[in-house]
Amino acid sequence: MKAPHIVYPNRCCVCGELQTGPCTLCENCSPLRLHPDGEGARCPVCGLRKKRCVCGNRQYFETLTFPFYYEGRVRKALHRMKYREGTYLFAPFAKEMTDALRRRELTLTPDAVCFAPMHPRDRRRRGYDQARELAEAVGAILELPVLPLLKKTEKTERQHELKMLLRQGNLLGAFEPDKKRLPQIENKRILLVDDIHTTGNTLNEAAKTLMIFGAARVDCLCAAATPEKDNE
Repeated sequence: MKAPHIVYPNRCCVCGELQTGPCTLCENCSPLRLHPDGEGARCPVCGLRKKRCVCGNRQYFETLTFPFYYEGRVRKALHRMKYREGTYLFAPFAKEMTDALRRRELTLTPDAVCFAPMHPRDRRRRGYDQARELAEAVGAILELPVLPLLKKTEKTERQHELKMLLRQGNLLGAFEPDKKRLPQIENKRILLVDDIHTTGNTLNEAAKTLMIFGAARVDCLCAAATPEKDNE
């Protein structure tokens, strides 16, 4: 089943409150949206606060952009989108994601959009791939082709169910390119979409696969990123 990109412009995509206009966020949820001029000590490359910055590690993507932190009402909304058939949320979250790119004023000129795919068994069980659906909605807004460049070949444990030290090893070698699409990877600038950035291992492994097979550059775009904890 392919999830439809249905827009409900009269409801806030985070809390569901009725709206009088075609806004994606209500007045109460608008402060949850991250702005470059209010980011304090956030890294300009990965978008995370300095103590969670991943740029000191070996990263295969150039930049990471996201409009929200994965907490509170946003977490509940994305959980609804991901697990409870909240497919109407793909389009409004995609708009927030593309607006976040514009706010950062990054000089990105991607040739195509792709996504970090689910394993086929997981996709069949859920009925849709949330990263692909977000990518389709992002591509429609940016007027870019959306290409299924990667396949997930290994059935891995869910990242949020693993301890930090196990997460990276959980995804090593999990992705491979669609061999028929290698010409669409080679020397191309690719915008890689996923729903949630936790440790970055999923995005990094997907970006690494694209770079190994000839991509010129990979930039990442997510709906939300996990904020740092107070004791980190």
